[in-house]
Amino acid sequence: MEEGTITPELDLYLQERCFIEKIDKQISKEEFEFILDLFSESQFLKKKFPNKILVENSLELISPNYEYDSYTFEYLDNKYLLKINENDEESILNNEYQNLKLIRDKNISPKCLHYESLDLDSKIDFSLFDYEDSFSVNLLSRSDFLYNVKTLGNTLSYLHETKLENENEIEAYIDDIIYSVNFRDFLTVDRFAALNENADFNSCSPVISELCNYINEEFTAEKYTDTSLCHTDLKATKILFRDNFFKFINFENSFFIDPIIDLCITAFNLKITKNNQHENDFVNAYYDSYTLEKIEKSKFLEKYKVYKEKVAKILAIKCISSFFIEICVYANSRPQKFLNFI
Repeated sequence: MEEGTITPELDLYLQERCFIEKIDKQISKEEFEFILDLFSESQFLKKKFPNKILVENSLELISPNYEYDSYTFEYLDNKYLLKINENDEESILNNEYQNLKLIRDKNISPKCLHYESLDLDSKIDFSLFDYEDSFSVNLLSRSDFLYNVKTLGNTLSYLHETKLENENEIEAYIDDIIYSVNFRDFLTVDRFAALNENADFNSCSPVISELCNYINEEFTAEKYTDTSLCHTDLKATKILFRDNFFKFINFENSFFIDPIIDLCITAFNLKITKNNQHENDFVNAYYDSYTLEKIEKSKFLEKYKVYKEKVAKILAIKCISSFFIEICVYANSRPQKFLNFI
């Protein structure tokens, strides 16, 4: 088969033919009442949406996950996205809100209308967005995605032109990665006890420790002269596409770090690195469209090559974390997630 020939993705092939993934998107009565209470307690929501019946009649759960839940609802002629999480000490929705304000005028992300934290017996954070009428890249054919890979490089480069003077969050970012495999700190006692009895987890533990030590030494020891706002987790489900333009969503784990780290993460996550020509198109488009001061192209490409080796260790940790969280929290209820690990 010639290089560059598009072949069907194994996971999509199996998903379409073998698996019907059942995701419970029903909203319980208690959850429904809680959300409506939120519209009563928040002065912003109460003022913007005085007729709660309209919200109640259109409210839908679209994405339950371990960090927060996402809902859509319609009000008059508009559609909105509502994110809610509970007892989050890191306030990741606030982090997203603050960073999205920095790129509000770039038109490469959804508009966050409001963020708020309330005390309703527990700490409740929520953010409200205009709903984006687009589809995620995971619904785009592989050939169409690769045809637009240069545009993706241009868009990522534009994001990375967002800078704050002397802002360097590499240590916070690495701490966040390492925390993702410190399961004792965030799993319930019962879930961690069950995980501790898992033979696969026990065999992985030395590997996890070695990987964490590696990234802690390699990334925090370096002195970074260039940092930008980086998404740090761009994947097909977090990129929207419409009219030949890309938008990035879910910035809750964004950091100001070296942008080449983010470039490598994106290339790996979207499997662009599987084909040299596609990777070259993506990376060259990224470099060529970057309008701020930059290093020589040969030095940039060499740095990208070196960082790929390091970033692969970060992604290994994230994959291990996701795998064991999937086992502990969702068991076998989401088979497509396990196909994604293949």
